[in-house]
Amino acid sequence: QQQQQQVNKVEALLYPGHNSLLETLRKEQPGWEQKLGKVIHPELLKRNDLKPQFTNTNNSGDSDTIFGLQLDLSTVSLPEYAQSENTLNQQLKAAQQALEEQLELQNEAELELAKASEGVRNAELQQAKCESDSRTAEAKRKRLQQDKEQVQQEYSQALSERKQHNKTLLKQNETQQNKEQAQHQEIVQA
Repeated sequence: QQQQQQVNKVEALLYPGHNSLLETLRKEQPGWEQKLGKVIHPELLKRNDLKPQFTNTNNSGDSDTIFGLQLDLSTVSLPEYAQSENTLNQQLKAAQQALEEQLELQNEAELELAKASEGVRNAELQQAKCESDSRTAEAKRKRLQQDKEQVQQEYSQALSERKQHNKTLLKQNETQQNKEQAQHQEIVQA
């Protein structure tokens, strides 16, 4: 593809087109390449609306003539580098103002970014604190649950021991009561 572009470029230079400036220069001005060719813009060579005419080289007062070649420049737009100083100064001021506005927008965007970053950082700190509080609360809940289970176990054990003790006492009382009733019966029968 690059080779094809090179071929097309060379063909465009060899066969510039009917009534183009390049065709006229080749026909009318042999050796133009060494003088005019060094200063003319390549895009002008392709144009066919410049109406080239060769004039007497002594007529150097005509501003539309260069190296004896007069061109109709009414259809050629003024390149940026050929603008008047006043126009260039206006463009410079406009470009500087646009730059200042862009820098101001950039500064505002950077401030907004800094605020947003601060907000994110604060949110991350808050989240970390909440996570820490949650872990602390969970550990406390587990500890309280263990304490509750231990107290319930101790209570159950103590209750079981009291019941066993009371059963033992009740049995002893029943045995004592039966013994005394038997003695009482013996005394009453005697």
